[in-house]
Amino acid sequence: MKTRFVVVDDHPVFRYGLVTLVESEENYQVLAQAGSMAEALSILEVEVPDLLLVDLSLGSGGTGLDLLEVVRDRFPEVRALVISIHDEIAYSNRAKAAGARGYVMKQAPNSVLKNAIQLVLSGKTMFQLEESPLGTPRQSPPGPDPAAVLSSREREVLELLGKGRGVNEIAGILGISSKTIGAHQDHMKSRLGVATNYDLRRYAIEWLASR
Repeated sequence: MKTRFVVVDDHPVFRYGLVTLVESEENYQVLAQAGSMAEALSILEVEVPDLLLVDLSLGSGGTGLDLLEVVRDRFPEVRALVISIHDEIAYSNRAKAAGARGYVMKQAPNSVLKNAIQLVLSGKTMFQLEESPLGTPRQSPPGPDPAAVLSSREREVLELLGKGRGVNEIAGILGISSKTIGAHQDHMKSRLGVATNYDLRRYAIEWLASR
């Protein structure tokens, strides 16, 4: 009997590549694909896979972390492996707490992903930070509260970024436009001394964890 997978990623091109990679193994079968948390849960109500491959960024309607928590509570027999563009340093502990059995970054070679799948299916875990001598967490932002330079609204945005929310989600939660969120991000990057939106999100995660 083949090992059954469900693939959850909101980028169709990457999802197709992941399905192709999985099914290159003779004993693996992808039962279904999903691009959102709602789609994934609808599938799991009908098809229970051996392994769920899930990205953390799923657009609106819930993040990969949200999905992992629901799967952990409603489908405890399903093992989950995170495959994400987000830095493992910033997200692996949260993914593990949400029920993931492993974490692989999308930039990793195919051999790393295949090895992670085999380990998780065998009942082990695969978090690369645990296996690498260089995998030490970054220090939390220095000082009593480095985000004190931000306005109250910017701190709200920073907190939601740290919780893994996307720009459109934050806009909906705060009742403002995505363009305004973008302006807040630009202002925060300038005040906090970070260069990119990716760096800002990583900063937000570390700041939230240090509070």
